[in-house]
Amino acid sequence: MAYRIIFLDHMKINPEHSLVKRVSPKKIRIDSYNFCPYLEACVQLGLETKFVCKQINEQSIQKMVEMIHPNLKFSRNYSNIRPFNKHFCEEYIELVDS
Repeated sequence: MAYRIIFLDHMKINPEHSLVKRVSPKKIRIDSYNFCPYLEACVQLGLETKFVCKQINEQSIQKMVEMIHPNLKFSRNYSNIRPFNKHFCEEYIELVDS
């Protein structure tokens, strides 16, 4: 449900541009191949996506995830974020112990 709310409803990602993999019973990995306005703006302005994505939207997404369930955690693998190393952004939603 968190994936649907965050990625499909909020970020408006087409499900065909997102691959969800179960990493463990409490953790999923989302590879997003969608058009990303943050990526486009960073490329055009010569900004670092690793910094911009972390500073601009990670905290707000985490707050939204916590509203779905207080023990959910959102994270990104900043080694695998566009345009560095991959053609997708690697993100996670995990149910953590309180």
